[in-house]
Amino acid sequence: MTPVLLVGDYPPPMGGIAVHVRQLHDALVRRGARVRGIDLGRAAGVHPQVRRARPGPALLGALVEEKEAVTHLHTSGNNPRSLAVVAGVGLLRSGKGPSVVTLHSGLLPAFLAHSKARRIAARAALAPYARIIAVSEAVAAALHAAGVDGSRIRVHPAFVASEVRPAALDPALDSALTDRLAARRPLVAYAHHPSKVYGRALFLEALARVRARRPGLTAVIYGPGTDAPEFAADVRAAGVAGALEVVGELEHPVALGVMAACDLFVRPTLADGDAISVREALALGVRCVASDASARPSGVTCFETGSVSSLARAIDAALEAPAASDAGPDAADFLLQQYAQAWAGHRPGILHHERFLKGGTQ
Repeated sequence: MTPVLLVGDYPPPMGGIAVHVRQLHDALVRRGARVRGIDLGRAAGVHPQVRRARPGPALLGALVEEKEAVTHLHTSGNNPRSLAVVAGVGLLRSGKGPSVVTLHSGLLPAFLAHSKARRIAARAALAPYARIIAVSEAVAAALHAAGVDGSRIRVHPAFVASEVRPAALDPALDSALTDRLAARRPLVAYAHHPSKVYGRALFLEALARVRARRPGLTAVIYGPGTDAPEFAADVRAAGVAGALEVVGELEHPVALGVMAACDLFVRPTLADGDAISVREALALGVRCVASDASARPSGVTCFETGSVSSLARAIDAALEAPAASDAGPDAADFLLQQYAQAWAGHRPGILHHERFLKGGTQ
């Protein structure tokens, strides 16, 4: 089987891209693939086949040193730094096998729509890649509009169904906490991130409104940044301190265990690609409420992005509805096919400049 070099953030922290890269790494290994990784973040030493090389000289050296393989980069694509990494990885690995890139961010369409220069830069950066994986139709449409060669674009969610493996909460969490969770209902799970895009203030205000009608409602909040002053200020402003169980950043299997123990998962994001956590909730049979910032899978209760009242109504409605269940797609199987096709069509030493030129100057 063709060796694979995964390049992207590995956890910690437990961000969406990092979780997907780690799960994909493990899923490919379970399928018999030879996988090595380059971590662009700060998770040094967490995996025996992963080396840390943040963007800069260390990354350049690592890309040159790594042996022939299908290179698969994972990045947001929604800022100049990300595009620079896309360009660098594609060019430096072009002589050592075909390259694949997954673009994850729901902010990418707005980023590319901002200017002609950004669209030209994206097209140039993506020129060396045999496959470009868009996590949603919206991301794919933005790439088409930028003049990227459509024959290389594939749409597939960044979700590995076979890796949804929740851990038991006891003994993973403090026993007093697990006892409190068992005694409080309904429980609402919320995956926190300090970025405003994740809609923290919106969620807390909606929680206060719903709790006025459901006094026992409790939100279990996990993720990075819950110890920041801004988090505490938003909790005070919403007046919901007594309605929260804040558990901080968790290993992903434990976070899945928390989600599985709850009655509802809420994702109030202001922008989104294809949210792994939404698909995880469905795979676990947990009710899910999410903003309509992007297309959502069947079974999700959607609310109007940015609207507190719409979110509060959606939480109420979802708690009264039966839970939907959907195992979801598995990116590992899909990507193994893409790797094989890319390898079969690889022409060593060719940088494929025509992929840039054929797109025109949009």
